[in-house]
Amino acid sequence: MHVNINTIAAVILAGGQSRRMEGISKPFALLGGKSLIEHSIARLRPQLDHILISANAEPPVGARVSYPSGYPILADTISGFAGPLAGILAAMRWAQKDGTVGQILSVAVDSPFFPDDLLCRFLSSQQGNPSRPVIARTSDGIHPTFGLWPVSLADELEAFLLSGNRKMRFWAEQQDCLYCDYAAISMGEEKLDPFFNINRLIDLQRAEGYASTLSALDESR
Repeated sequence: MHVNINTIAAVILAGGQSRRMEGISKPFALLGGKSLIEHSIARLRPQLDHILISANAEPPVGARVSYPSGYPILADTISGFAGPLAGILAAMRWAQKDGTVGQILSVAVDSPFFPDDLLCRFLSSQQGNPSRPVIARTSDGIHPTFGLWPVSLADELEAFLLSGNRKMRFWAEQQDCLYCDYAAISMGEEKLDPFFNINRLIDLQRAEGYASTLSALDESR
């Protein structure tokens, strides 16, 4: 079944507090000379046109990088840093005002190697049924920050959050979600989960190594 990608918007979940990053705000952390928010946008742009940024803070004073221009920046509609689901809800509310977007593709800003066929694979997993969410899965586990969510679930999601719930996997499973399975990225003898995420500075250092290895492999092909 053909799906018009103009009815889908992506939201980059960048509204966290970066508590374990020793004062560095994740969206503006540099990997290979580019901020993580720039990496996310670069991977999404070939997949669809509508890209939103879920963010609850301005760039640090004196920062050399900022949010790229031309992309709507959405603050949470639920107070108290309610987590990634609050960013998805904000995107759903934006979509309802837009009137043409029926699904939200969510990605996490701290996972710079996510697949460049994410949307295509998620739509294939739906098998023409856009009423069911899809979330990513690998051998390392479930990655619910990477999902495709019907905008029609906005009111139910808001009620879920207002009741004090925050767990993405629990919410997705309540909605009878589907799973899209991804294999690890082969890097010679090492395997990389495509949804590897950066939570600490040591993870950022590891990501630099992975990026260098992947670049070298691409050049050798």
